[in-house]
Amino acid sequence: MAPALLLALSLFAADPAMDTGGSAGAAAAAPGEPQNEYQLVAWCYGALSAHMALHDQAMPEVDRIEHAFETHPGDAKEELAFYAQQQKDGKKQLALFRRAMTAAEKASIRPIQQEGAVAIAQGEAVWAGSDTADKRRLAQEWMSWALPDRCTPTATALEQKASVLGAALSYNADTPAPEATTAEEPATTDQPAAEAAPEPETPAEPVPDAAAPIDEAATPAPETTAPADDPAAPAAEAPAPADDDSANPPSP
Repeated sequence: MAPALLLALSLFAADPAMDTGGSAGAAAAAPGEPQNEYQLVAWCYGALSAHMALHDQAMPEVDRIEHAFETHPGDAKEELAFYAQQQKDGKKQLALFRRAMTAAEKASIRPIQQEGAVAIAQGEAVWAGSDTADKRRLAQEWMSWALPDRCTPTATALEQKASVLGAALSYNADTPAPEATTAEEPATTDQPAAEAAPEPETPAEPVPDAAAPIDEAATPAPETTAPADDPAAPAAEAPAPADDDSANPPSP
């Protein structure tokens, strides 16, 4: 086992979704809060997101209550500014919870997204029935509610441990295994022999184009002989007689 994975396992000790102890020194879980770190962070995400979603619905009555119970001039303004800052801080906490859940899901050796979805729904259920609740009662509950103390430190610890484990798992997955050295196999004799390259073809002599003009001057005229039975042909001269002493006897 690689040292990086040993270090991660020593920090995490188990599947991040199966950790049951929570953060050391954290307050005990309230009724309905999961003990599992991953599920607790998901529950906190659901409860906080539902609380923030009720801001616009609750604020008109909250504003009336703060002004009605103002002890000193300006107290209501300070209290209302607190709720605005609460919304900004809530967005940062939601981002932390989401990062922690994502890191745990990536580092888990089994699928846990469905467990997270169930825990988120349980957290949102804290504010179930807010649409039909009395405005004054809803505003009072909304003003007095606070995120459980265990949520933020648990999410921070979960993100750190899950990130270390996820990086170790990724490191081991990306490390290539050593290649086995094998003797080079001899070439088999049943492979087809390489085909001989074809001999270059001798270019054929160009065939004269029938349509090309003929140079009469360069073309020799064919020899013509008159046929033997042509009456127009001149007769061949008879050979001259040879000197024959027998034909002309000498004079006496």
